[in-house]
Amino acid sequence: MESIAQTLNDIYQELTELHRVVALQAPVERFLRVRWREIIQTADEIDALSGTHNWESADGEERRERERRSVDERVEALRTAGLDISRPFLQHLNILEFPTELLLRIFNEILPQPISEPEDFRYKPGHPRSLFTNLLDTIRTLRLTCRRFCEVGSELLITDVDIDISLNGLAKLERVASHRTLSKGVRSVKIHMDSLDPRYSTDFLAFTQLVHENAWRRNWLAEGVEENEETINLRADSKAMVEAAADLLAQEPDTAGENENLRYRMLIRRAYEHLHQSFEIQQSLLFTKSFAARVATAVAQMPRARRFELCSEQLKPEIFFPEHLYSPGPDWHIHLDQSLFKHHIDWQSSLLMGWASASYERLPCPTLTLPVDLFTSLNAAGVSLSALVLDFSSPRHMEIPPPTPLEADQMRALVSNLQVLKLKRFLCFGVLPDPEPGKTWATYSTLRSLIEPLVNTRTLRSGELTGEDWNPGRWDGFDADLAALTLGVLIPLRSYSRLRRIVWHEVQIHEREVETLLDGIQTEYPLEIELQGVRLMSGSWRAVLDLLHGRGERHSTRVRNCCGAEERLLSGKKASKTWGYYYHKFPAGRRENDAELFILGETSLNPLSLVDEYQEP
Repeated sequence: MESIAQTLNDIYQELTELHRVVALQAPVERFLRVRWREIIQTADEIDALSGTHNWESADGEERRERERRSVDERVEALRTAGLDISRPFLQHLNILEFPTELLLRIFNEILPQPISEPEDFRYKPGHPRSLFTNLLDTIRTLRLTCRRFCEVGSELLITDVDIDISLNGLAKLERVASHRTLSKGVRSVKIHMDSLDPRYSTDFLAFTQLVHENAWRRNWLAEGVEENEETINLRADSKAMVEAAADLLAQEPDTAGENENLRYRMLIRRAYEHLHQSFEIQQSLLFTKSFAARVATAVAQMPRARRFELCSEQLKPEIFFPEHLYSPGPDWHIHLDQSLFKHHIDWQSSLLMGWASASYERLPCPTLTLPVDLFTSLNAAGVSLSALVLDFSSPRHMEIPPPTPLEADQMRALVSNLQVLKLKRFLCFGVLPDPEPGKTWATYSTLRSLIEPLVNTRTLRSGELTGEDWNPGRWDGFDADLAALTLGVLIPLRSYSRLRRIVWHEVQIHEREVETLLDGIQTEYPLEIELQGVRLMSGSWRAVLDLLHGRGERHSTRVRNCCGAEERLLSGKKASKTWGYYYHKFPAGRRENDAELFILGETSLNPLSLVDEYQEP
């Protein structure tokens, strides 16, 4: 009995000491958890020991009752004191009472890859799967900590949703939007505006001809690849598909030919039927505007989905007809074939090559009205955007219908709190053929009419204009006025009082446009201007850089991979008080002009400080 009392006294003294340590606010959380488990285990052992103690050996019934009460009181005091240890510590941190937004920011700091932009978290085939797996493992660990962490951590599982114009895409978006917890974590909604080409979706022979050309090209590409079991199978598939498509074009009866040939003919027919059905569904969604309405309803159910992105690749036939990819080497060819035509089961989906258009005929394209339909529907649903990305090429020979005055007012209401506006490839068209007789390029005013309602001079912090990747030979034959067209979109930014960042990426500029833009900028904040891959069409880089330098010490400029700019600056070898040069040569094998140069103002000596991307809350 004395040993039991001594053990209880020792534990009670330890609890008292722990109370004192906690009162001093020492970082003893881990120690506290370990000792608490040991104390509870000891208390359980004492409880069990007291229940099996031979009380009959004690002298007198009164002493037996007194000792029993003493042990019970000490055990209860031990349990109560142990619970009191953990509670003050948690109450002092108060972490479980933190607002959800603050907890999300804390969780973001401990993730292997902070989720600064939604696309950082999305797994893509070209990204390392280990990064995505580590993120999920960390989030799962957070969710297993406690109920509060589980609720908040669940909002990191889905941060963005990508959909296309289809019933499956709508179903995915609506399913996420209807989820009680996951819908709260969605920050970004991205819509791929690729529309199925009616030439291949409504004409079986045209579709078969396209299949024949693509299969022949893949078979030709495979000729120079080192033979192994996988490439042999790919080559056999391509050859069989070429023969089957040729028989269909020749309208050979199905009774003729081998069984393997007949099977490939059936695959082509099934692919066409699937494409035709998908085309009709897509047209119905677009012309009835039900797609825009359902997207707006779903986005309205996601309280943090305030980043909206529209993108399209439909007018880039080089993706599907890669003449410029013939020489990189066998690795790329194998990857290209494996990703599209690795197994027979993929033929039905991969034969939907009608998504691409080999020519640029004038076609009825309802997706040209989709942006306005989406913007007006989002405004009607009560959505207010803080970041907007338009990432699609506009065919210059297709007139984009301008919004009506009512639609323009609705679009302005939608972006009343817009802080980031990014225009990617919106006014840069890549290599297009000359317009055919009777066809004209889209006018600048037509394109401008779609953008102007999306501009808010009171709240915008960052404006970015990105063109197509280019090399010096690709721009031959282009009208010089294209430079004024591309840069002119950002001219209105000069009146933005809160503007902090302007980015020109892969565009053409004239010295006079830079001067016009910079002369009118009146902003209350230090302005960061970034030029990357920019080609100067007229004037000199020295004059342009002098204009940028003349903005004053409050502003900073970043110049990267601008043909001619690096040589001008490095040859001068001048470094003044307000300018610092950072020069970095890329590894051997890159082009001579692939140099990197940071021109930093006095207030921004760290290159990383120049990146002021908007962080979704």
